[in-house]
Amino acid sequence: MKKIIIGMLFIFLTACAATGGKTESAVNNETQNEQTDIPLSERIYFLQHNLIAEWMFESEGDFYADLMEGNNDKFFEVAAEVVNSEYASGIVVAPMIESGVVLFSFPTPLTSPNCYFSIIKKEATGFSYYTYEKTLDYGEKEFIAVVGGWDEDGSHMNFGIRNYQTGQDFVTDILGDK
Repeated sequence: MKKIIIGMLFIFLTACAATGGKTESAVNNETQNEQTDIPLSERIYFLQHNLIAEWMFESEGDFYADLMEGNNDKFFEVAAEVVNSEYASGIVVAPMIESGVVLFSFPTPLTSPNCYFSIIKKEATGFSYYTYEKTLDYGEKEFIAVVGGWDEDGSHMNFGIRNYQTGQDFVTDILGDK
């Protein structure tokens, strides 16, 4: 597990060099990180949409098992390194043993498609990763977001617009079999 996290962090930092509830703004008003010139929203996206999904799919269940047991120190260390320590301290990781899911609650996003929540769900044949993403306001409802997900091949899925605002509602939706 440690090897995977360190490897992913190394890949992320190398790629950065090559390519040049709180809200996100309450967590960090700066758009730049001290060690990189990548905007805050892009670093958050990378953590939420790439790193978590990759760790889940590539760790053969170790990442999920660690989170379910409350062993999440390395996750928070990497989140602090990739985004920043203030943002990382605003993340809540909630293992839901009876449901077989791990719920991540993130600081309220300011930009689309950063996430309000994400879920790792243990399936009979592996794992699924779902996201609840900020989206543009398209009309009459005061609040809307999109349920998405990532598969093992790195393809993004879109399960449509929702308007609930709690992690528990997201868990209920996902457990209702997308």
